[in-house]
This record gives sequence, structure tokens and C-alpha cells, in this order.
Amino acid sequence: TVTSRNPVPIKSALALVGMPGGACRPPLGRLSPRGLERLTGSLAQMHREAPSVLDPVASTFGVDLAHRLSDPAFRVGLAYDHY
Repeated sequence: TVTSRNPVPIKSALALVGMPGGACRPPLGRLSPRGLERLTGSLAQMHREAPSVLDPVASTFGVDLAHRLSDPAFRVGLAYDHY
């Protein structure tokens, strides 16, 4: 379970899969490094086990979800460096 306040995990998930969502405004911030790891893992598992759930994202936004979810470059700025 990711225990960050909504909308932090939602906006982070949008960013991970390539959808526009923007950053959270203060006082909300980012995920913890562990939270980001769990969120990324959950999205990757969903993409593997039920690809039809995220296929509309890939086709609408023209993204390669497997690449986005496996490449750490897409996680930059979504979590605090130290938590």
C-alpha cells in the first residue's frame, strides 16, 4: 500500500505511464522512494497480467508502457531523494 496523500500517487501514476497530470501543489509533495518503487511495481504487474487495462493509455498517448515502467529515467522527480 502506498500511504501518500491523494493525489500524489495518482499524479505519479499518470506521469509514469505518460499521461499529463502535472505536479502536486504545496503542501503536497512527492512519494517516498519506497512508495514509488511499489507504485511502479504495481503498474508493471498490471501491465503484464492485464494489459488491456493500460492499452488505451499506450494507444492514446503513443507510449511504450513496458519501456516507461522499466526505465528509471521516467521516475526522476517523482520521489524524495531522502525520506
